[in-house]
Amino acid sequence: MVIVDNLSVTGNMSSLRNLSGLNISPVVAVYKLDVTKSVNKSPVKDNVSALKNLSGRNISPVVTLYKLDITKNVNKSPVKDNVSTLITSSGRNISPVVSLYKLDMTKSVNKSTVTDNLSAMEKSPGINVALLEVTPADQSIRKAMPKEHGRPQKNLITSTPTAAKNLQDRNMKTQLTRKRLIEKKSVQEESFDELVPKRARRELAQKSEAVSSSDPSGILSTETKTVMTVEGASESDLSDGEDNSTFSRVGVPRLSEYEKKRLKNIRENAKFFASLNMLESATSLRRSVTKRRPPLPRQKKLKPDEEVVSRKSMRLQRLDPEGTPLPELPVKPETDYITRYVMKPAGPLQMVLVNEEQDDAFHDFQKGWNNTFSKVTMSTNRKQADNLERYRASLDRMTIEESYVCKVVRGRIYSMAIHPSETPVLIAAGDAYGGVGVWNLSKKNDPSHEVFIFEPHIQQVCCMHFSPTNPSQLFSLSYDGTVRCGDFTKTVFDEVYRTDFSLSSFDFLGQDGSTLILSHFDGGLAIVDRRTPGTSHEVFGTVEMGVLRTVHVHPEDRHYFVGCGGRTVNIYDVRQVKNKKLQNPVASLKGHSRNITSAYFSPTLGKRVVTTCYDDRLRVYDTSCILSNIDPLASIRHNNFTGRWLTSFRAVWDPKREDCFVVGSMSRPRQIEVFHETGSLLHTFFNMDYLASVCSINVMHPTRNVLAGGNSSGRVHVFMD
Repeated sequence: MVIVDNLSVTGNMSSLRNLSGLNISPVVAVYKLDVTKSVNKSPVKDNVSALKNLSGRNISPVVTLYKLDITKNVNKSPVKDNVSTLITSSGRNISPVVSLYKLDMTKSVNKSTVTDNLSAMEKSPGINVALLEVTPADQSIRKAMPKEHGRPQKNLITSTPTAAKNLQDRNMKTQLTRKRLIEKKSVQEESFDELVPKRARRELAQKSEAVSSSDPSGILSTETKTVMTVEGASESDLSDGEDNSTFSRVGVPRLSEYEKKRLKNIRENAKFFASLNMLESATSLRRSVTKRRPPLPRQKKLKPDEEVVSRKSMRLQRLDPEGTPLPELPVKPETDYITRYVMKPAGPLQMVLVNEEQDDAFHDFQKGWNNTFSKVTMSTNRKQADNLERYRASLDRMTIEESYVCKVVRGRIYSMAIHPSETPVLIAAGDAYGGVGVWNLSKKNDPSHEVFIFEPHIQQVCCMHFSPTNPSQLFSLSYDGTVRCGDFTKTVFDEVYRTDFSLSSFDFLGQDGSTLILSHFDGGLAIVDRRTPGTSHEVFGTVEMGVLRTVHVHPEDRHYFVGCGGRTVNIYDVRQVKNKKLQNPVASLKGHSRNITSAYFSPTLGKRVVTTCYDDRLRVYDTSCILSNIDPLASIRHNNFTGRWLTSFRAVWDPKREDCFVVGSMSRPRQIEVFHETGSLLHTFFNMDYLASVCSINVMHPTRNVLAGGNSSGRVHVFMD
C-alpha cells in the first residue's frame, strides 16, 4: 500500500481515474518510468523563457503548480520528468498527474527500489506512474480529489521537501479517517459481472439484444452497437443500494446529450432500413439472376430451292455494253518473271536490243561510230571558267526544251554517264532491272528519239563510266555481282568481273583504265586487272566499316581512294590492301550522324571531298593535306530524304570546276541545284513545263555546259546551252 496525497491507495487503474477525475492511461503508456534506475541527468534550464523554448507551449500553469522562482536559477541537480521535457516529447499536459503524485521536480530519484510505504515515496518523489496499483475508492473520497485540470490547488505541492513534510503533519488526522474509509470500501479485484448489480446486468443484456435485432441486415457496425448498448446501460436505473459510481468504475462511460441524440438517430435509421427488406430483395434478385435460362432450340437452316447467282459486271463477264463477248486476253508466259532473276551466262554477250524497233537505227549508229566517236581524243585537262561569275553566267544560259526530255530505260534510274565527245552528245543510263540505255542526242528533232536499250545484267546497275582512254567502251557494274564492258565497235558486252556477292561501285585506278577497284556492299574491296585472263580479282581485302556504298580514286595521288558506308567516310591507301586483312584508314572524315550515300573527290586536284548524308546535310572537306581526322569545311542544309520510291541523292562535282557540285532536290517546283564549296547556292535548274519530277541522279559534261538528270521512271532531262 502506498500513501499518495495523504491517502492510502491500492488497487487498479480504474480507481486511479476515480481519484484524479482524469484518464491518465495515455500518460502512463508514454512515460513508462523505471524507478529502479537512475534518471536522465540532463540539466534543467534556468528560467521560464528557456522552458518555453524547450516546450513551445504556455507553461504558466506549470510555474504556478511548482511555484518556480523565475528570478533565480532552478536547482541544477539531475532532474527526471521535467515538465517542459515531458510536454515536448509527448505533446500532452501531465500537470494533473504531477499534482496527484506530488512529484518533486528539483530532486533526482533515489536509485533504490520503490516500496509500498510512505518513506519510499518520500525518498523517491519521481514515482513511476505505470507501476502504481490503486484500489477503488468511494464517491466521497473521489469528490475530495481534484476533478479536472485547471482548478485552483491549495497547498497541493510545495517547492521544497520541508514544506511537504509540514503538509503531511497537518493532514495526519484526516489521513487516519480516510484510511478507515478506504479499508472499509476496498475489495479484491472483481469481474465485471460481480460489480454490476443483477438488475443492471439484466437490462443491459436486453438492450444488447434489442440493438442486434434492430439491425438484421448488418448495416450497423460492431462499434456502433456497443455504443448504443452502453448508452442504454447508462440510462438504466441502477438500484439495490448501488450508486452510479460503481457502474462508471467498470468502464461504462457517461454519454452527453449530443451523443445520445446521435445514437437515437442511428437506431431509427437502422429500423427504417430493416423495414425496407433490402436484404431479402437483394437475395431474391441474386437468385433470379443466377437461374439458367433454358437453351433455345436450334432452327434448321432451310435450303433454298434454287441457288442464288451472284451478280457480275459486264467487265468481269468480258462483255461489251451491247452484250457481245470480248476477245480473250493473251496469256503472258511465266518465263518473263523467271528469266528476270536468272543470271546471265558467263563470258561475252552480244548487244541485242530490247526495243527491236530501233534495229535499223542501231545499225546506222554502229556504222557511223568509227567516223563520229573514234576520233574523240580523251584528255584529262578540263575547261574551267576564269572566275565564278562567268561560270554562273554560263549556267544561266543552259535551258531545257521538249526534245531534251526522253525515256531512256524502262525502270528507275540508278546510274548515269555522259560521253566525253562534244558532238554529238551521248548519254547512258542504268535502271533497276539491269537495263542499259544509250541516248544519241544528235537526233533531238526526231520524235521517236534515237534510244538503244540493252540488258547485260539482271539487277540494278549501280555505277557506270566510259573508258578514260577508249571512247567506244562503256563499263557497267550491277548489284548481281558482275562488271561488263560494252564495246560499241564490236557490239559485245565483255565480262570483266564476276562474284557471288553484291557490288556497289567502282572506279579506275590507272589513267589507262586497265585496273579497276570495286566495292562490295558487305565491306569487301577487290582490285581487278583487265590485262590478266579470267574474271576474278587480283587482290581482295575488307574494310572495318562493314559496308561500302561508293569508292572514288584521288585524281592525282591515285593510290588514295575514299570510301563511304554506314556513318563512316574514310580515305585508304590502296598499297596497303592485302588479302583477307582489315584495312586501317589513312584519314577519317568526321561529322556524320546517319547513313551516307556517296563521297567523291574533286575532279581536278582532289583537294575537296563532298559527301551526301541522310541527316539532311551536304558536307565539304578539305583534303589538300590528308590528316588522321578531318572536320568539315562546310555543312549545307539540304533535304536528302528521298523515301522508298526514289533513288538516293548523290552530290557529284562538275568536271569543269574544282569548287562546284550538282545535286538533286526535293523542293517544288522540281529543280536541280548547283552549290559552291563554301555552301552558297550558285544556280537552280527548273522548268515547270518540262521538269516535273525529282532528278536523283545527275551528271555534267566534262567540257560542255550540258547537264543530264535522271528520275525514277527512266526519264532523262537535259539542260544545255
